[in-house]
Amino acid sequence: TPNLADKPAGDFEEDPEQWPLVYCCYYEPDKICATVHSSLRSIPLRNRIRRSAGGTTYSIGLGPYQYRARKKILDPLVVQIAFLPDLNGDGRIDASDYQLWVTRRLPQPPPNHREAIWYKIYCGDYTHPVITTLSQVEEIVERVHRYTDGVPQIVYLVGWQYERHDSGYPSIDVFNERLGSREQLWELHERCKRELNTTLTYHINLDDSYPTHPGWDPDVICVDPDGFIGTVEELECGVKPIARWLKDRGIDVIIESVDHSATEYTGIVSGILHVGRPRELVQLRHGKMLYGGRFWPPSTWGYGLGTSINWDVIYSDDFSREQNDPPWWPMLLDGIYLGTLLYHFYLESEMLSYHADADSARLRFSDGTETYVRRDNSELLVKRGDVTIAEGLDRFIPRGDSIYAFSRDGSSRSWTLPERFRNRTVELRTLGDSAEVRRVRTGDSIILDLLPRVPVKISLC
Repeated sequence: TPNLADKPAGDFEEDPEQWPLVYCCYYEPDKICATVHSSLRSIPLRNRIRRSAGGTTYSIGLGPYQYRARKKILDPLVVQIAFLPDLNGDGRIDASDYQLWVTRRLPQPPPNHREAIWYKIYCGDYTHPVITTLSQVEEIVERVHRYTDGVPQIVYLVGWQYERHDSGYPSIDVFNERLGSREQLWELHERCKRELNTTLTYHINLDDSYPTHPGWDPDVICVDPDGFIGTVEELECGVKPIARWLKDRGIDVIIESVDHSATEYTGIVSGILHVGRPRELVQLRHGKMLYGGRFWPPSTWGYGLGTSINWDVIYSDDFSREQNDPPWWPMLLDGIYLGTLLYHFYLESEMLSYHADADSARLRFSDGTETYVRRDNSELLVKRGDVTIAEGLDRFIPRGDSIYAFSRDGSSRSWTLPERFRNRTVELRTLGDSAEVRRVRTGDSIILDLLPRVPVKISLC
């Protein structure tokens, strides 16, 4: 469903008919959580609330099962009825236990995107043929590399083909030389791979095809007699074979958006760039479907729930002013440090519970991390034991053998160190345009004077 509904059954109106759903459960707090789980990926469930003189009843059942999609026979239907205990150990039985149960059953995505900063660079469209050139793409990638000390990047070029964005489909054989030469593109690929720890790749609509474009062939367009492609047909005869063909050749796939989708894409694609509604359904699929951005514009509330970059990076200042957007670099740097790196930290462990109300939300993870964030953006606190990971617009994020420290507005404060960084000699490296390096001997904490938007990397010596 497009909206997340978690409230007493008695608060709903009676349903005139069964409602189609992808996921749902019924729970009596602290007593029982019951659900039906189906292997069908497209709107597998139906639920209904009914009222009578005897009270309110709630039912969960199965939707129609489609045995065949075109000439393809689908996998056998597997259904489970589950009565769930307190799986996350918080002393309650509720929807968090259900979401944890479902998430544990989903397959792991390939590792490519899990620890990478991935984002789109918008190069041009019909009204703005050239917004970001290849030279400017190189500048963006190089600057991110410098300001993160080489955290992996995956960069999707938008508008790289034919004349601009969404031109030429289904053909993808012509490079848009308004952006630069084909030779320049190959050189950029090589430099990204060799020097910048970056995979340069492409935004492609593989299931789009236009009659006015080269490569159009009506004989390969799959439609129902009434002219529309069915949901199951699109998934089974289109998306899944394409994704499988690419994966067999070592090509990972993310999808731009599945807003309001009635299909579960986990295990088919690795991630979703633009998270559709319900945007606050953060526990379900945690770590099994990787996400770009959850909200626009970026906010403390979104950062606390776990979000990354869901906007296209645009180099042109003229275009940014036209769209009332801030300059590309501060927004991208904030997105990386306030959002992406914190989200990467969340991905290191299971999300055991998520509880939200009209004012705030609390998240709890299997490594002891706990998050408290307010909807009005006035407060964010992420802690693992006595170590503060994020507070407001400041970050102190462990990542491997290093800690990335960042403050959007600048700060001077003491940070409690993770255990293995205590009483050690560490290197403090200022990242970005100045590369100041110094070594200090730590105690249980470290005092950092952070300049606005100047990250510092702390590494064990």
